Amino acid sequence: MEGLFQQLGRVYQQLERLFQQLESVYQQSEQLFQQLEGVYQQSEWLFQQLESVYQQSERIFRQLALIPTI
Repeated sequence: MEGLFQQLGRVYQQLERLFQQLESVYQQSEQLFQQLEGVYQQSEWLFQQLESVYQQSERIFRQLALIPTI
């Protein structure tokens, strides 16, 4: 009977370590998700900037097309 309790104690310690590792993985995943969310927001902002540059370039080219050539 005493051997059974020792085995149960070891199993409990292993489960406790496993739970700590899972908790650590969860926290790391949460941090990664927040970083990815930040990257997404920066990418969205960058895309808006590029779209604005494209529209400005388009206007400039239309104005250049109106200039008479020699």
